[in-house]
Amino acid sequence: MKKILLARFLIFLILIVLLYFGLNFFTKSNSLSLEGKYLHPIGHIDPKNAVIIDSTEIYESRHLIGFYSSAAPSIYTGCKYDFKTFIKDSFQNKGYSDNGYLNIRFYLNSQEKVFMYEVNELNLDLEPSNLDDKLVDQLLSLSLKGKNWHAYDHEHERSNYYMYLNYRIENGAITAIIP
Repeated sequence: MKKILLARFLIFLILIVLLYFGLNFFTKSNSLSLEGKYLHPIGHIDPKNAVIIDSTEIYESRHLIGFYSSAAPSIYTGCKYDFKTFIKDSFQNKGYSDNGYLNIRFYLNSQEKVFMYEVNELNLDLEPSNLDDKLVDQLLSLSLKGKNWHAYDHEHERSNYYMYLNYRIENGAITAIIP
């Protein structure tokens, strides 16, 4: 009887040790695989590729908040639906026949103004492309209006915020606005 109890205890002890080392190895290997994988935080806009509206130096002291899923719906004036309605009602197709995606990435400061942005134009196969300049300018102007955005409060302090918009355009018409 003592031998059976001792064998069970040893098996139990070996399982605990294997479980401990297995979990330790798993967590270390996962954390090591992510180290150095991402060079920049979410929302990084390279100033070399961006249009700088206002000196970025005055905004560097404030925290930059960024999400890929537009997790802060309070950044829209009104709500996201109001923004999309404004864009669709205000956009005028002036004979455009373009197809593709227009991606606008930008930073909002704590005073609700855009101070840096970047534009990417893609075809429907997500390859770099050129859309009509007037179409791009019109959507850029509508999208970056200060009346569309609220400052983002982070821990009771207004922060800078990274935002992005993707427009799907088919035959010159906006068919989707993401997020």
